[in-house]
Amino acid sequence: MTDRTLAHTRATSPKHLLLAVLRSDSPEDEAARAALKECGVSGAAFEAALTERLRDEAIPANDGVSPTPRAYTVMGRADGLALAAGHDVVSANELLVAILWEPRNLAKMTLTDLGASVPALEAASCLSPEIV
Repeated sequence: MTDRTLAHTRATSPKHLLLAVLRSDSPEDEAARAALKECGVSGAAFEAALTERLRDEAIPANDGVSPTPRAYTVMGRADGLALAAGHDVVSANELLVAILWEPRNLAKMTLTDLGASVPALEAASCLSPEIV
């Protein structure tokens, strides 16, 4: 099997949601990126670790745009976190916590291997306490 980049996967999954946050230059996503940095996770480290995990995995058939069931679950959980915190819009912070609360997905496993967890995010001063 030849090496492939993350762009070649065919479904929008939690890993793609997290990559979007990590690759974004939006100020709205900065708190989530800063929290991950406090946990020792950089965008480059996450991408490298994720690429290594994906090297030998089969690519599922999908139309390339539709979210996977896990992505829907993560987005729904993030929406619930935002509502519980009194926010009108889901932020990257809620998305990050929702990914880490998901029982099993590549984004969570990769983040956990790199040292990120919900308790570590609770200790990160740049996330609002009502989110975690």
